[in-house]
Amino acid sequence: MPKAHRVFALFKNIREGTYTSEDPEIKIKLNEGEYAYLQETLEQNIELRDYVREKLRYYYNEKTCVMIICMPRIEHEGFLRKIDWNIQDQLEAIRSESGTKADFAQELDSWGSAELDFEGIVDKHEPDISFGHDRAKFPGVVIEIGLSQKKKSMNELAEDYLIDSEASIRVVVCVKLPYHPDDKSRKAMLSVWRPQLFDTPDGPRLRAVAKVEDEVFRDDEGNPVDSPGIQLRLSDFTYEELASDELGDEDAYICISGKQLGEYLNMAERNQRGGPRGRHRLDPGTKGEKRPRSPEEERRN
Repeated sequence: MPKAHRVFALFKNIREGTYTSEDPEIKIKLNEGEYAYLQETLEQNIELRDYVREKLRYYYNEKTCVMIICMPRIEHEGFLRKIDWNIQDQLEAIRSESGTKADFAQELDSWGSAELDFEGIVDKHEPDISFGHDRAKFPGVVIEIGLSQKKKSMNELAEDYLIDSEASIRVVVCVKLPYHPDDKSRKAMLSVWRPQLFDTPDGPRLRAVAKVEDEVFRDDEGNPVDSPGIQLRLSDFTYEELASDELGDEDAYICISGKQLGEYLNMAERNQRGGPRGRHRLDPGTKGEKRPRSPEEERRN
């Protein structure tokens, strides 16, 4: 399985800091057998497996047999955290009230980048951010960050989430950022995808529909744009039947304006590009000493 071994070696190089390419996405063709073998190999190396799960994002599409590995970008992580915190703050404000909406919000939480397992689907997906209900198998809201040059893969990813979950996922927000923070154009955009049923001669068909497409929230010069931004409903946070049972006709809006998103992105990039930062240093003659590894730890590594 040479391709699977190549990916395994790539994961090790990324972890050890010896992978130097600036390409934020790596695409590798793997058939289902090679992908399964890669997963088995990772399970035998617990430390590397945990690193990959915690630090990297990767997706596998069984239809195209393509694995996409997304390199970690610090400014992206900072931007995502601000979006996550904002949504959680709005949910907390609803929880602090009383009534049906407050009770419903009590059972909602951030799911982070938990891996989603779609029945009968080999494809592996770990959203950048997701939010869901305690009694739901899938999150209702998924937010993904990608690059402006990768529009097609972002659209396909949104379709996978909505169709493969059979509309249990209610909304996918795709945020498209510049290829690199120092690019000439600093434009950032978002698209919002939702599931929709269509009547066809062959019967009902569930499709993914872009309700908002390439809405600019930061212009070419890096200025935040006063646009609608992310607009969610409380009922979006879980599948339709559960939301209807719990909320009835009640609902609430959870929104982050385009201007706020642009400010979040600028702040995350400034923090990453900031000037020299302080650190603690040991006194001369003091050396760090790590404990010896046990034979079991050496085998894991």
